[in-house]
Parts: sequence; C-alpha cells; structure tokens
Amino acid sequence: MNEFNRTSNKLFAYPLNVTIHQPFNRTSQNVVANLLNETFLPPLVMTIQNLFTNLLGITQRPFNTISQNLFSIQLNTTTQTPIASHHYICYIPQGRLGNHIFQYASIYGIATLNNLSIMTTKSCEICYYFRVQNVTVSSDKNACSKFTVLSETMPRVFNPALLTLPKNMNIFLKGYFESWKYFQNVTYSLLEQLRFKEPIERMARRKFDTLTSKYINYTGSNLTVVGIHIRMEDMFEDPQLHQRGIYPAPPGYINIAMRYYMSKYDKILFIVCSDSILQAKRIIKSLNLTGSVSYVEGKRKPIHDLAILSKCDHVIQTVGTFGWWAAYLSGGTSTYYKFPARQGSPDEKLLNSYDYFYPEWIGLGED
Repeated sequence: MNEFNRTSNKLFAYPLNVTIHQPFNRTSQNVVANLLNETFLPPLVMTIQNLFTNLLGITQRPFNTISQNLFSIQLNTTTQTPIASHHYICYIPQGRLGNHIFQYASIYGIATLNNLSIMTTKSCEICYYFRVQNVTVSSDKNACSKFTVLSETMPRVFNPALLTLPKNMNIFLKGYFESWKYFQNVTYSLLEQLRFKEPIERMARRKFDTLTSKYINYTGSNLTVVGIHIRMEDMFEDPQLHQRGIYPAPPGYINIAMRYYMSKYDKILFIVCSDSILQAKRIIKSLNLTGSVSYVEGKRKPIHDLAILSKCDHVIQTVGTFGWWAAYLSGGTSTYYKFPARQGSPDEKLLNSYDYFYPEWIGLGED
C-alpha cells in the first residue's frame, strides 16, 4: 500500500533548491542531480525545464532534507497594514473543506510566481489542519477588503492572467480558483504543506490500520486499498444545488469504477467514506460485487475522512472538491464521474474539465 506516491513526470515544483530525484516512490533516496537553485522560474524557463525533464524521463519529489521551519505555520495575528516593502495576496476562505484547500493551493501557486506573501483571516480552517507555512492570519475579518480586488469569472476555468499580478501592491483575490493549473508550479512544496498535523495524522493512521489489518493478515502485504468518497446528503436535499445542475454520482458510475479496480488488482479492499454512510452502504450492497468493503463509521469530522482516504493507494471520486483532494493527496490513480453537472446547467457552463480534473485521472460514466 502506498504511504505516499506521486509518479507523474508531468508534475514539477520550484522551491529554493530544486533537486531532481529518481521516479517518486516511498523508499527511494537516490539523488540524481541538483539542477536548479532559483527562487522563482519565469514561464519560459518553466516550459524549458518541463521539456528537459520529460526527455530524460525523470521526476521530482519533495525533499527529505528540507528545513523543519517549512512544517510550522506562522500565525501572525495582526490588524496592522503591511509595510510598503512587503506585499500580500489576501483571500477569505469560502465554501467547505475541499473549496478551502483549492483556494489555498491556488493562492499559494500564484503568490509564489509573484513573490508575494499570503494573508487570510481566522476562518482559515486548513491553517489548523495542515502544516502550511508562512501564512499571516489576521484578526481583522475585513483585512482583505483594504487591498486591490481581483475576482475570478468562472470557478473551474483556469485564467492564465492571474499568474502575473500587478506589481508593488497588495491584492485581494476573490473566488474559488478550482484548477490544478494554478499550482502546478509548486506541486511538491504544496504537498509538503498539505501534510496533516499530528493529532489528525495519528487518528487517521490508527483507523486505517484497523480497517486494513485483518485483510492484510488474510491476503498478505500486497493488498491494494482503494478509497471511495460518496457525497450524498446535501446533494439529495439541497434545491440550490439541483438548480445549479449538481446531483450525486449515480450508482452505475460507482459500479463501473469499482469493477475497474477489481479488474486490475487481485487482492483489493475498498474503504468507503461518506456523509451518509447508511445510504452509501445501500448503494454498495445493491451492486452485488465480490470485493471486500470496509466503511468508516462513527463520529468524526470531514478532515478525518480526508486523512484516511489520503492513505489509500487509489481513490474513487464521486462529485465535489472533497473527493478531488482525497484523490490528489493519495497520489495514486483516481477515477471521477465525468458528468459532475447536468448538460446545459449553470454549473456545467462554469466548468472546463481539462482545467478542473487532473490530466492523469480517469473519467467514467455510468454505463
């Protein structure tokens, strides 16, 4: 089972010391070369590096020698206006956990390209869940409103103009910014920051081990674990989501996705997380599949489900940003429902699938 992997040679990071390693896996410690020592790479150099790296067939991975300061959040609670020589991107978290992570990841990528610091408000829940670094958390809930406002036009459509911001000013970026393209330049440093803090990590590891241990004892150590996130309750009950064209992924999709993984792996365990585990059980049972299934039950927060799913080798998404991030953090293969909004609906018009879904993931329908 993968503790953490990211094998794509299409992903690149640009921290202070970019080290090229052997293809990413859990145990590889072999350093191929120290290639670059740049704080920021302009788009042209980034493109050249991408071509160079693809030709050589090598990939990058996060450092295991990185400073411990990277893993501690800088919670500078202040109501003061930033000094003129130090400029910020400010954002206010909107939506739920998956939306929040998208906002932070995209703001982080944009801030890195523009040599800006990040400011947010106390509503930044991911600041308390993950080991994010150098984020100024203001006690003034209106802190961002003092800055120059730039707003997105469509939440799941990449806008390359946002990669180059006006110079010498503080910027308030308003929106959801739900595209992996905003943070493709900082993939590995972002993954280092999106490591769960110790209490969450410890709980997730204990629960994951409990769910998998009896299957490992029975099948051996080469068990493949596939997480399934089934978002149910609000998508059944919220009329506003229905007006936007958003409904739960159909059971037929879940059936095809599970069969896809069962055809690839002999020894497989599915771990199911859902906001309505009873409905999820009914759906899985109705599929009449032979694979082993465990359910995450009991009182818990969404962040706990996310941490558990991130430990799976692969993830089946249904609809929503929560499953998106479970898949991304797991680092494995992921399937997604390729019709997340009904054709012609308001939300369907706000989505560019190439900008939103990660290019290596597999889109499936229901038949």
